[in-house]
Amino acid sequence: MPHVPEASLRPAEQRAQPASKGSQAAVPLLSIASTDPVMPALSKGSSRPRPRAAAQPQDRRGERAEQTSIKGAGTGAAAAPRTRSRPKEKVLDGDMAKAAAVVDGLVFPKTAKWRRRAPRIVVNKKDSEDKFIKSKAYVSSLPAEDLRENRHKTCAVVGNGGAMLSKPWGSSIDRHDAVFRFNDGPTEGFERHVGSKTTYRLTNNKWTHFYSKKHPRGASEENIVLFGHGSAGLGAHLVHEFPGESVLLLAPEFASQARGQYKQGQAALSSMGVVEVHGRNSAPTGIEGIFMALALCQRVHLYGFGVERDPSVPYHYHDKVRGVEAAHSFGFQALLLKLLKFRDIFALCVPGHDTEECLSPELSDPSAYDRAVKSMESAGGGAARGSSLRGRGTTPAADDEP
Repeated sequence: MPHVPEASLRPAEQRAQPASKGSQAAVPLLSIASTDPVMPALSKGSSRPRPRAAAQPQDRRGERAEQTSIKGAGTGAAAAPRTRSRPKEKVLDGDMAKAAAVVDGLVFPKTAKWRRRAPRIVVNKKDSEDKFIKSKAYVSSLPAEDLRENRHKTCAVVGNGGAMLSKPWGSSIDRHDAVFRFNDGPTEGFERHVGSKTTYRLTNNKWTHFYSKKHPRGASEENIVLFGHGSAGLGAHLVHEFPGESVLLLAPEFASQARGQYKQGQAALSSMGVVEVHGRNSAPTGIEGIFMALALCQRVHLYGFGVERDPSVPYHYHDKVRGVEAAHSFGFQALLLKLLKFRDIFALCVPGHDTEECLSPELSDPSAYDRAVKSMESAGGGAARGSSLRGRGTTPAADDEP
């Protein structure tokens, strides 16, 4: 484990603090048109490992400068997706502090409002009345109770983006108490960069079908987490095929809330004139996984979620598939991740944004997330911040009960 001098660590209280009124000039967002992916959408790409990209030089900008500027937002660590006749999206000029205020209007796990809307994390025997679970065998395999909040101290959420090849993250990822992975993201052959430990593997409808026939290379999970009605239909089959593994079903209301916060964040930023998205902007698989980790873990670190424009970085770390921008707004995804990191909801472990806790998770502050959401709640959350946004034509919809 690399030695990290204590003097190089900054107190959590000094991180992610928005500029007070009049303390400094507003920092504009960079106007760009984005096409690169952030949260990788998976497809039937080649299963052969992609040649590992050379490590990218790390941007060692000062933390203060990084926190008050989101230049390059709207870019993912990926090869250029298929082109369109017009840009899918634009991230426009705006004020970082006002954009970050949108995050304060969202609802996050482990808060009273979230618990009212999504009382369960996973479907369990105490609450197994979901109509789409028709298999008695599957019901019998459900956990007796819901998963407990804060059951893990540190968690790594590992995306499938090519940014994973930028550094040998593997040993740092494996030192987390729990590791989340997605769909077909393999570990075999990539241990140096992505680690070998998997605690939860989230699979969407498409990849549940794939998973029911073949494990991802190197996979050895403690829990397979399904979400979506189509995935639930294969739950009984997975229980039969992989009796040594726990097959969990993310509670529908939990998944719905995670996607809802994503959409409401986009709507608020669009009303503020910060983001323009043309066409669909489906929430990616990573959203459910991030919110699940926020519920189960004290401190969350995100790896493999690109937020900077770099066409030399592949879309996936494990194949040559290219991203498709038709269904997702990759620029908004990048901006949202930066804003959440700005508010200290999680640590963003990608070049130019990573800190010491990304390499040494044991040094992270387990109370950082709780302080962040409590600060938002004490300030009134979206209701208190809403007045400053309404002048720009925005009322944070996340504060309204669905």
